[in-house]
Amino acid sequence: MLKIEDSVHAQHADRTNRASKLSRGAVDTARAYPTATPGHGAVRSTGPEGPLQGYLDSAKDAEARGWAGLPLDAVAFLVAKHGAEDRWIVAVDDEDRAEQLARALAFFHPRPEVVCRFPADDGRPYDGFGAERSRVQDRLRTLQRLDVGGPIVIVACARSLLQRVPDAATRKRGTRVIAPGETLDRDDLVRWLGDCGYLSAPSAEVSGSFAVRGDVVDVWPSGVPRPVRIDFFDDEIEGLRSLDPDSGRPIAKLSRLLLLPAREERIDGPALDRMTAHLEEAVREQQRGLRLRRRVLEELRAGVHFSAVGDWLPFLVPTDVPAERFAGLQALVFEPGDVMAAANDLLRTARQRWEALEDEERPLVTPDARYGSLASLQALVDGARRVWSVTADAAVQYGVKGTDDFGVRGRELGPTAGRIDKLLDKEVRVGIVVDNEDRADALEQLLEPHGLRTVRAGDPLTLERGKLSVVVGDLPRGFVSVASRWAFISAHVLFGGHGRAHRERLERIHALFESEVTDLSQLKLGDHVVHKLHGVGLYRGIRRVPVGGTRQDFVTLEYRGGDTLMLPATRLSQLSRYTPANGGAAVKLDRLGGQTWIRRKGKVRDRLLKMAQDLLKLYAKREL
Repeated sequence: MLKIEDSVHAQHADRTNRASKLSRGAVDTARAYPTATPGHGAVRSTGPEGPLQGYLDSAKDAEARGWAGLPLDAVAFLVAKHGAEDRWIVAVDDEDRAEQLARALAFFHPRPEVVCRFPADDGRPYDGFGAERSRVQDRLRTLQRLDVGGPIVIVACARSLLQRVPDAATRKRGTRVIAPGETLDRDDLVRWLGDCGYLSAPSAEVSGSFAVRGDVVDVWPSGVPRPVRIDFFDDEIEGLRSLDPDSGRPIAKLSRLLLLPAREERIDGPALDRMTAHLEEAVREQQRGLRLRRRVLEELRAGVHFSAVGDWLPFLVPTDVPAERFAGLQALVFEPGDVMAAANDLLRTARQRWEALEDEERPLVTPDARYGSLASLQALVDGARRVWSVTADAAVQYGVKGTDDFGVRGRELGPTAGRIDKLLDKEVRVGIVVDNEDRADALEQLLEPHGLRTVRAGDPLTLERGKLSVVVGDLPRGFVSVASRWAFISAHVLFGGHGRAHRERLERIHALFESEVTDLSQLKLGDHVVHKLHGVGLYRGIRRVPVGGTRQDFVTLEYRGGDTLMLPATRLSQLSRYTPANGGAAVKLDRLGGQTWIRRKGKVRDRLLKMAQDLLKLYAKREL
């Protein structure tokens, strides 16, 4: 029995939270990159602006290869103040630090749109899951902006600098600009979207999907906040209109539309030919994988982007190593020893996990082919300006500190207000950064009884000396440099709040334990899932099926007796991951149609009601 679920019934990222630092044992940081002191390329304070001016002056000196005594937010300040019109790659060890730095850069930079994240995949190497689509699209959008030219600040961690990406020629094949009046065959556009990894669905409900209805193609382009309707008249584009993502109604006309790839891999003719040749060679060299090769080719020839297809990327398209691709940009590496240790840890872990897989589950693409080498990252580090955070001697020597001393203890704002007042007496520009205007108003009311008068500021780089400014924005922590007369303090540091990044990190952690499926990267072949109507089934991947003259992507679920349900790939909210109470117990599939699922839910409901009644009786006895 085969059932295709229509729109009437239809309406995680396994990201590993890095709660502890990566192992540093593989790299002797002290030997490889000693703490910068005079004689190691670090810079003493010079010039009228004090230490920060010294850093700025050193940025123009090719011989000065080290900055020491800088908190991460101060690094962002320097890049924004000195290099706003330049092209940068800034490397850190992990994703949390990259996120903090990107937020600080966007806060300080006069053109925050040029600050681009280049995130790594969110899961562990070779875990069987695909990368979260938003991360893939962020990488492709950053590479496209780099190709175009102009100012850019790329923020990347060690893993993302080694994880191979499509080369420029491949990405160019997946990029096009269309405009009203242009001649374009609708069917050619539909095929092109499929080749670029867009999901074909009844409606364009998520980023990276499209839908076809007669002379209308709705597409939600990669990296764009809302879908776009392309109206055709024969072979001419008659109009482009952005759509409200909730109602689907047109909002505004567009003069042009940039379409970027939705995925890094392609599965068109040239990609399949390349894959076939590489698979034959890999099977011969590794003396294994005949059934694996056949299974992979069958799915790709059916137009299916299966789980963890990214692990096969180098066999599908020519690739670049980002650390090599970014050569020629101005480079900053924050804590270089940590960056190299994180890279070494990644490559070691990838090799171990790849070798631990069964032969028929182990990709024929080896870790050496999937990732760049340590040498490629080392070359980037060696040519970069290296940055070390605050150390005991560097803090005294260079006069740039963090903001932890400004945290309010309990409800006593007085001591913190006194520290701020001392900064103002020394003609320091002090900016307190809050999330929104309401909090800015509340902060002013809190500070006024302590004799601190504030002014509102828009541009953080134009604060006035000796004045306390309130700036609306998103700054993770801030920094203080009395000698340079600059101080920025996040309200999250003042009052102990965790801020946006912490909330988003908690949301990602909670998503790991929530059952609803929101992205295909959360599923791998053979996983048990629950459909809201039909119950427990097996996830059998994505299948492209002809529907109404077009081919659409469907999630395939197997039920008891071999029956199959096909759900539009954009309707994942109908599914939940299934985790049995007893992890070792065999999972019994439901029958398609929902009757066994209804009975199962009824039994669970009855057991819960009985438990509730028993608890009420127990409490009643205790009261007596």
